[in-house]
Amino acid sequence: MAHRLAFKAYAKLRCETAEVSSAIGRRLAIIGFVLLSACGTPDYTPVRDWAGTASQAADYPPIAAACLSRDDGALNPSHWQSDGTRAMQDGLSIYLSALGTVASDGVLPYREDPFIQIAERARLASEAGGQAVTTLGGLLRRATRRNSQAPQLGETIVETDESVQALITALRTAVGDAVAGGTEERQMVSAAYRRLELEAQDVASRRALRDVGVMRDRELAAAAEARANYDLVLKRIAEGHALLKLRAARLSQEETARQMRAAEDQLRRSAALLPRAMASTPAGIACVGPQSVPGMALPPSAFLNDARQL
Repeated sequence: MAHRLAFKAYAKLRCETAEVSSAIGRRLAIIGFVLLSACGTPDYTPVRDWAGTASQAADYPPIAAACLSRDDGALNPSHWQSDGTRAMQDGLSIYLSALGTVASDGVLPYREDPFIQIAERARLASEAGGQAVTTLGGLLRRATRRNSQAPQLGETIVETDESVQALITALRTAVGDAVAGGTEERQMVSAAYRRLELEAQDVASRRALRDVGVMRDRELAAAAEARANYDLVLKRIAEGHALLKLRAARLSQEETARQMRAAEDQLRRSAALLPRAMASTPAGIACVGPQSVPGMALPPSAFLNDARQL
Protein backbone atom coordinates (compact mmCIF):
# COMPACT_ATOMS: atom_id res chain seq x y z
CA MET A 1 0.00 0.00 0.00
CA ALA A 2 2.82 2.36 0.88
CA HIS A 3 4.46 1.63 -2.47
CA ARG A 4 1.29 2.55 -4.33
CA LEU A 5 0.97 5.87 -2.51
CA ALA A 6 4.60 6.69 -3.20
CA PHE A 7 4.16 5.86 -6.89
CA LYS A 8 1.06 8.07 -7.16
CA ALA A 9 2.90 10.97 -5.49
CA TYR A 10 5.84 10.54 -7.83
CA ALA A 11 3.55 10.45 -10.90
CA LYS A 12 1.75 13.59 -9.74
CA LEU A 13 5.05 15.39 -9.25
CA ARG A 14 6.18 14.41 -12.74
CA CYS A 15 2.97 15.78 -14.27
CA GLU A 16 3.27 19.07 -12.41
CA THR A 17 6.92 19.41 -13.49
CA ALA A 18 5.97 18.70 -17.11
CA GLU A 19 3.24 21.36 -17.01
CA VAL A 20 5.66 23.95 -15.61
CA SER A 21 8.27 23.04 -18.23
CA SER A 22 5.65 23.31 -20.98
CA ALA A 23 4.54 26.75 -19.76
CA ILE A 24 8.15 27.95 -19.59
CA GLY A 25 8.75 26.55 -23.07
CA ARG A 26 5.76 28.42 -24.46
CA ARG A 27 6.92 31.66 -22.87
CA LEU A 28 10.43 31.22 -24.21
CA ALA A 29 9.03 30.56 -27.67
CA ILE A 30 6.96 33.76 -27.54
CA ILE A 31 9.96 35.78 -26.35
CA GLY A 32 12.09 34.30 -29.11
CA PHE A 33 9.49 35.19 -31.74
CA VAL A 34 9.33 38.78 -30.49
CA LEU A 35 13.11 39.08 -30.55
CA LEU A 36 13.28 37.65 -34.06
CA SER A 37 10.64 40.12 -35.21
CA ALA A 38 12.54 43.01 -33.69
CA CYS A 39 15.76 41.86 -35.36
CA GLY A 40 14.19 41.16 -38.75
CA THR A 41 15.10 42.60 -42.14
CA PRO A 42 16.33 46.21 -41.81
CA ASP A 43 13.92 48.82 -43.14
CA TYR A 44 15.46 51.28 -45.62
CA THR A 45 12.14 52.79 -46.71
CA PRO A 46 12.97 56.37 -45.59
CA VAL A 47 16.20 56.25 -47.62
CA ARG A 48 14.32 54.93 -50.65
CA ASP A 49 11.65 57.63 -50.35
CA TRP A 50 14.21 60.40 -49.99
CA ALA A 51 16.15 59.16 -53.03
CA GLY A 52 12.97 59.04 -55.13
CA THR A 53 11.99 62.57 -54.15
CA ALA A 54 15.53 63.84 -54.79
CA SER A 55 15.63 62.17 -58.23
CA GLN A 56 12.41 63.86 -59.31
CA ALA A 57 13.48 67.24 -57.89
CA ALA A 58 16.86 67.15 -59.67
CA ASP A 59 15.16 66.46 -63.00
CA TYR A 60 14.08 70.03 -63.81
CA PRO A 61 14.44 70.65 -67.59
CA PRO A 62 13.36 74.33 -67.68
CA ILE A 63 16.64 75.33 -66.03
CA ALA A 64 18.56 73.93 -69.01
CA ALA A 65 16.15 74.92 -71.81
CA ALA A 66 17.74 75.25 -75.24
CA CYS A 67 18.60 78.81 -76.16
CA LEU A 68 17.53 80.11 -79.60
CA SER A 69 18.77 83.25 -81.31
CA ARG A 70 16.04 85.72 -82.25
CA ASP A 71 17.18 86.54 -85.76
CA ASP A 72 17.48 83.21 -87.62
CA GLY A 73 16.25 80.59 -85.17
CA ALA A 74 19.59 78.74 -85.25
CA LEU A 75 21.05 77.27 -82.09
CA ASN A 76 22.93 79.87 -80.14
CA PRO A 77 26.41 78.85 -78.92
CA SER A 78 25.09 78.93 -75.36
CA HIS A 79 22.88 75.99 -76.36
CA TRP A 80 25.83 73.71 -75.73
CA GLN A 81 26.20 75.10 -72.22
CA SER A 82 22.50 74.42 -71.67
CA ASP A 83 22.81 70.89 -73.02
CA GLY A 84 25.78 70.23 -70.74
CA THR A 85 23.77 71.44 -67.76
CA ARG A 86 20.90 69.17 -68.76
CA ALA A 87 23.32 66.22 -68.97
CA MET A 88 24.52 66.88 -65.43
CA GLN A 89 20.90 66.94 -64.29
CA ASP A 90 20.32 63.61 -66.02
CA GLY A 91 23.35 62.05 -64.36
CA LEU A 92 22.31 63.20 -60.89
CA SER A 93 18.68 62.15 -61.34
CA ILE A 94 19.57 58.69 -62.66
CA TYR A 95 22.04 58.07 -59.85
CA LEU A 96 19.49 59.04 -57.18
CA SER A 97 16.91 56.77 -58.78
CA ALA A 98 19.45 53.93 -58.72
CA LEU A 99 20.09 54.62 -55.03
CA GLY A 100 16.38 54.18 -54.37
CA THR A 101 16.46 50.88 -56.29
CA VAL A 102 19.30 49.58 -54.11
CA ALA A 103 17.47 50.71 -50.95
CA SER A 104 14.40 48.71 -51.98
CA ASP A 105 16.46 45.54 -52.69
CA GLY A 106 15.92 45.96 -56.42
CA VAL A 107 18.28 44.93 -59.19
CA LEU A 108 20.28 47.61 -61.01
CA PRO A 109 20.21 47.31 -64.84
CA TYR A 110 23.63 48.86 -65.55
CA ARG A 111 25.81 45.97 -66.72
CA GLU A 112 27.73 48.58 -68.71
CA ASP A 113 28.54 52.20 -67.89
CA PRO A 114 25.25 54.13 -68.40
CA PHE A 115 26.89 57.57 -68.39
CA ILE A 116 29.41 57.49 -71.25
CA GLN A 117 27.45 59.78 -73.58
CA ILE A 118 25.96 61.80 -70.72
CA ALA A 119 29.45 62.55 -69.40
CA GLU A 120 30.59 63.78 -72.81
CA ARG A 121 27.68 66.21 -72.95
CA ALA A 122 28.23 67.29 -69.33
CA ARG A 123 31.80 68.32 -70.15
CA LEU A 124 30.41 70.96 -72.51
CA ALA A 125 29.23 72.83 -69.42
CA SER A 126 31.75 71.73 -66.79
CA GLU A 127 34.87 69.58 -66.87
CA ALA A 128 34.48 68.83 -63.16
CA GLY A 129 30.82 67.94 -63.67
CA GLY A 130 31.69 65.65 -66.58
CA GLN A 131 34.34 63.88 -64.51
CA ALA A 132 31.89 63.39 -61.65
CA VAL A 133 29.33 61.88 -64.04
CA THR A 134 32.01 59.55 -65.45
CA THR A 135 32.94 58.35 -61.96
CA LEU A 136 29.31 57.78 -60.98
CA GLY A 137 28.74 55.78 -64.16
CA GLY A 138 31.65 53.49 -63.30
CA LEU A 139 30.40 53.03 -59.75
CA LEU A 140 26.88 52.17 -60.93
CA ARG A 141 28.34 49.59 -63.31
CA ARG A 142 30.36 48.04 -60.50
CA ALA A 143 27.35 48.06 -58.15
CA THR A 144 25.30 46.26 -60.82
CA ARG A 145 27.95 43.60 -61.44
CA ARG A 146 28.36 42.80 -57.77
CA ASN A 147 24.55 42.81 -57.36
CA SER A 148 24.50 45.49 -54.68
CA GLN A 149 21.26 45.54 -52.72
CA ALA A 150 20.01 46.99 -49.45
CA PRO A 151 22.69 45.37 -47.20
CA GLN A 152 25.36 47.11 -49.32
CA LEU A 153 23.54 50.47 -49.34
CA GLY A 154 25.86 52.17 -46.86
CA GLU A 155 28.94 51.06 -48.76
CA THR A 156 27.45 52.37 -52.02
CA ILE A 157 26.68 55.75 -50.48
CA VAL A 158 30.18 56.15 -49.05
CA GLU A 159 31.73 55.28 -52.43
CA THR A 160 29.62 57.74 -54.40
CA ASP A 161 29.33 60.74 -52.05
CA GLU A 162 32.46 62.55 -53.23
CA SER A 163 31.35 62.39 -56.87
CA VAL A 164 27.77 63.32 -55.98
CA GLN A 165 28.95 66.40 -54.10
CA ALA A 166 31.26 67.38 -56.99
CA LEU A 167 28.43 66.99 -59.50
CA ILE A 168 26.05 69.09 -57.43
CA THR A 169 28.72 71.77 -57.01
CA ALA A 170 29.21 71.89 -60.79
CA LEU A 171 25.45 72.10 -61.32
CA ARG A 172 25.10 74.91 -58.79
CA THR A 173 27.91 76.79 -60.53
CA ALA A 174 26.12 76.43 -63.88
CA VAL A 175 22.87 77.65 -62.33
CA GLY A 176 24.71 80.57 -60.72
CA ASP A 177 26.16 81.55 -64.11
CA ALA A 178 22.65 81.40 -65.57
CA VAL A 179 21.36 83.65 -62.78
CA ALA A 180 24.09 86.21 -63.48
CA GLY A 181 23.42 86.03 -67.22
CA GLY A 182 19.69 86.36 -66.62
CA THR A 183 20.20 89.51 -64.57
CA GLU A 184 22.26 91.07 -67.35
CA GLU A 185 19.74 90.00 -69.96
CA ARG A 186 16.83 91.43 -67.99
CA GLN A 187 18.54 94.82 -67.77
CA MET A 188 19.40 94.84 -71.48
CA VAL A 189 15.89 93.79 -72.54
CA SER A 190 14.26 96.39 -70.31
CA ALA A 191 16.48 99.18 -71.66
CA ALA A 192 15.92 98.07 -75.25
CA TYR A 193 12.12 98.06 -74.92
CA ARG A 194 12.16 101.51 -73.32
CA ARG A 195 14.23 102.83 -76.23
CA LEU A 196 11.93 101.21 -78.79
CA GLU A 197 8.91 102.69 -77.06
CA LEU A 198 10.41 106.17 -77.28
CA GLU A 199 11.24 105.69 -80.95
CA ALA A 200 7.80 104.37 -81.92
CA GLN A 201 5.89 106.61 -84.35
CA ASP A 202 2.33 106.13 -83.06
CA VAL A 203 0.44 105.55 -79.83
CA ALA A 204 -0.62 101.98 -80.70
CA SER A 205 2.97 100.92 -81.33
CA ARG A 206 4.17 102.50 -78.10
CA ARG A 207 1.42 100.78 -76.13
CA ALA A 208 2.14 97.41 -77.73
CA LEU A 209 5.88 97.69 -77.08
CA ARG A 210 5.25 98.72 -73.49
CA ASP A 211 2.98 95.72 -72.92
CA VAL A 212 5.44 93.28 -74.50
CA GLY A 213 8.28 94.77 -72.44
CA VAL A 214 6.36 94.35 -69.19
CA MET A 215 5.41 90.78 -70.09
CA ARG A 216 8.98 89.90 -71.03
CA ASP A 217 10.32 91.41 -67.81
CA ARG A 218 7.90 89.29 -65.80
CA GLU A 219 9.02 86.17 -67.65
CA LEU A 220 12.67 86.91 -66.98
CA ALA A 221 11.92 87.66 -63.32
CA ALA A 222 10.09 84.34 -62.98
CA ALA A 223 13.01 82.52 -64.62
CA ALA A 224 15.45 84.14 -62.17
CA GLU A 225 13.28 83.08 -59.23
CA ALA A 226 13.04 79.53 -60.58
CA ARG A 227 16.84 79.31 -60.90
CA ALA A 228 17.28 80.52 -57.32
CA ASN A 229 14.75 77.95 -56.08
CA TYR A 230 16.44 75.18 -58.06
CA ASP A 231 19.77 76.10 -56.48
CA LEU A 232 18.12 75.60 -53.08
CA VAL A 233 16.85 72.18 -54.24
CA LEU A 234 20.40 71.18 -55.18
CA LYS A 235 21.63 72.37 -51.79
CA ARG A 236 19.03 70.19 -50.05
CA ILE A 237 20.03 67.16 -52.12
CA ALA A 238 23.71 67.67 -51.26
CA GLU A 239 22.85 67.95 -47.55
CA GLY A 240 20.66 64.84 -47.66
CA HIS A 241 23.33 62.72 -49.34
CA ALA A 242 25.96 63.96 -46.88
CA LEU A 243 23.64 62.90 -44.05
CA LEU A 244 23.32 59.44 -45.59
CA LYS A 245 27.09 59.14 -45.70
CA LEU A 246 27.36 60.27 -42.07
CA ARG A 247 24.90 57.58 -40.98
CA ALA A 248 26.01 54.95 -43.49
CA ALA A 249 26.60 52.36 -40.75
CA ARG A 250 23.23 53.09 -39.12
CA LEU A 251 20.86 53.47 -42.07
CA SER A 252 18.17 51.18 -40.64
CA GLN A 253 18.05 52.84 -37.21
CA GLU A 254 15.02 54.84 -36.15
CA GLU A 255 17.04 58.03 -35.71
CA THR A 256 18.24 57.80 -39.32
CA ALA A 257 14.66 57.26 -40.46
CA ARG A 258 13.55 60.34 -38.53
CA GLN A 259 16.28 62.52 -40.00
CA MET A 260 15.70 61.30 -43.56
CA ARG A 261 11.96 61.93 -43.31
CA ALA A 262 12.72 65.48 -42.17
CA ALA A 263 15.20 65.92 -45.03
CA GLU A 264 12.63 64.63 -47.53
CA ASP A 265 10.02 67.05 -46.18
CA GLN A 266 12.42 69.99 -46.62
CA LEU A 267 13.26 68.85 -50.13
CA ARG A 268 9.59 68.52 -51.10
CA ARG A 269 8.87 72.04 -49.84
CA SER A 270 11.76 73.47 -51.87
CA ALA A 271 10.81 71.54 -55.02
CA ALA A 272 7.18 72.67 -54.72
CA LEU A 273 8.31 76.23 -55.44
CA LEU A 274 9.57 75.28 -58.91
CA PRO A 275 7.20 76.06 -61.80
CA ARG A 276 7.03 73.03 -64.09
CA ALA A 277 7.52 75.28 -67.13
CA MET A 278 8.92 78.72 -67.80
CA ALA A 279 7.32 80.96 -70.39
CA SER A 280 9.26 82.26 -73.39
CA THR A 281 8.61 84.48 -76.37
CA PRO A 282 7.22 82.86 -79.55
CA ALA A 283 10.61 83.05 -81.26
CA GLY A 284 12.31 81.01 -78.54
CA ILE A 285 14.04 81.58 -75.25
CA ALA A 286 16.17 84.69 -75.49
CA CYS A 287 19.92 84.41 -75.00
CA VAL A 288 22.35 86.89 -73.56
CA GLY A 289 24.10 88.84 -76.29
CA PRO A 290 23.39 91.56 -78.87
CA GLN A 291 21.46 89.33 -81.25
CA SER A 292 19.06 88.25 -78.54
CA VAL A 293 18.15 91.71 -77.26
CA PRO A 294 15.11 93.44 -78.80
CA GLY A 295 16.09 96.42 -80.91
CA MET A 296 19.68 95.30 -81.42
CA ALA A 297 19.01 92.83 -84.21
CA LEU A 298 15.40 93.28 -85.32
CA PRO A 299 13.22 96.26 -86.26
CA PRO A 300 10.36 97.34 -83.97
CA SER A 301 7.84 95.73 -86.31
CA ALA A 302 9.15 92.29 -85.37
CA PHE A 303 8.31 92.92 -81.71
CA LEU A 304 4.90 94.31 -82.62
CA ASN A 305 4.27 90.92 -84.22
CA ASP A 306 5.35 89.32 -80.95
CA ALA A 307 2.79 91.44 -79.12
CA ARG A 308 0.01 90.33 -81.47
CA GLN A 309 0.98 86.63 -81.01
CA LEU A 310 1.15 86.95 -77.24
